[in-house]
Amino acid sequence: MSDTDAHRRRRVDGRQSQVVAWTLATEALDPRRMTALEAMLDPGERARAHRFAFAADRRDFVAAHGLLKEMLGGWLGLAPSELRLLADAPGAKPLVTAPGCVGLDVNISHCRGLVACVAAFECRVGIDAESLDAGTFDGETGPSLDEELFSREEIRWLGCRPPLATGANLLRLWTLKEALAKADGGGLDLGLGRCVVLPDPPRLLSLPPRMGALSEWTLRQWTPTPRHVVAIACRQPGGEARMLNIVDLV
Repeated sequence: MSDTDAHRRRRVDGRQSQVVAWTLATEALDPRRMTALEAMLDPGERARAHRFAFAADRRDFVAAHGLLKEMLGGWLGLAPSELRLLADAPGAKPLVTAPGCVGLDVNISHCRGLVACVAAFECRVGIDAESLDAGTFDGETGPSLDEELFSREEIRWLGCRPPLATGANLLRLWTLKEALAKADGGGLDLGLGRCVVLPDPPRLLSLPPRMGALSEWTLRQWTPTPRHVVAIACRQPGGEARMLNIVDLV
């Protein structure tokens, strides 16, 4: 092993106990910042970005993928050019191929005006970001109160909240569930109605048996801007403690 590889290995080993997450507000990004993020993308990522019909969606895709590489580069001491993100299928979690990244799990989320990413070694992580803007949830374009998606406990919790905040509270539930689904890797087919979560504070009450013990999971939820909510789910082997390192770039 070269001196450079050994140095990288020490840096990675020192981060094994961390879960690191970054968010970035995108609507007021300086053009130079946007150019720097786009420069981190490989040709395949740039091609995917150009397929988006709307400029704001292209911006957020570029920002999300660039932010992940920026975060990983600073965390692991790697140049963006060393980081490649591969995905088996559209919407699948990216696989990072780079020196010292064996066992690294990452996830990306982007909504209108905010992008977010999370990474950790030797555990499963998922992140979901949603916009709380008025009009982004009207009961038709977002998740409905179907018992296949939401448990009776969650629907009861929602019913006890002020009616004017129903859309925002439903999205708070949804981001926790979506983060769980993304961390698990089973997608929405895992049976979200059996994944019982509640906010304030975010907590997990029940899981399908195949997802392991409740003690193996950690949930975190926060509002990096007044207009957005983000949730993280992390499954740690044996329920070992992980330090959560969050950076909000707004």
